[in-house]
Amino acid sequence: MEYKSEIVQALFNITGQTVRNWSSEFGSFLSEHAVGGDNKHRVFTEGDLTVFALISELKAKRMSTDDIHATLATGNRGELPDNITTGIVPVDTAIKISRLESEVSHYKHNYEHALSEIEQLKLEKARLEGELTSLSTVRQQLSDEHEKRDKLMREIGELEARLEFEREMQEKRDDYNVPQKVDHKLSSEI
Repeated sequence: MEYKSEIVQALFNITGQTVRNWSSEFGSFLSEHAVGGDNKHRVFTEGDLTVFALISELKAKRMSTDDIHATLATGNRGELPDNITTGIVPVDTAIKISRLESEVSHYKHNYEHALSEIEQLKLEKARLEGELTSLSTVRQQLSDEHEKRDKLMREIGELEARLEFEREMQEKRDDYNVPQKVDHKLSSEI
């Protein structure tokens, strides 16, 4: 199995800088991928972890760097706990987890963006419903005005027909020399 730098930090309760320092200082006792460099991420094997275990143990005893080099050179290594795999995630699994976390973050961002758009659409819907209500009112008013116009047009038509009828009657009276209605008051005075 391979382990990321974060696992080494957690396992030995050290900082990322300490991992880099120890990888550099004691690189000759570590695997090629644990040394890093050239902007490469460090990846540690279980053998690398035993080197870190011994370094951590000897540092706790305040041994000098030269003494730690000498001890490692004799082939001594530290002991890893029996439950080393508990809480430690292999690199490939960590990569998958990192990708999934990135996807979750992406989906969360999309979800929040969608919620924002939903709120905007709700506001737009309310605005449009208000306009629709206004348009319905205007449409009703227009319908009422059309009815009034139609009624007036009918009245005009009736008045024009009556006027035409009166003209025709007048022409017929004029043709037959029929006197118009005589005012009864005038006729009684005559």
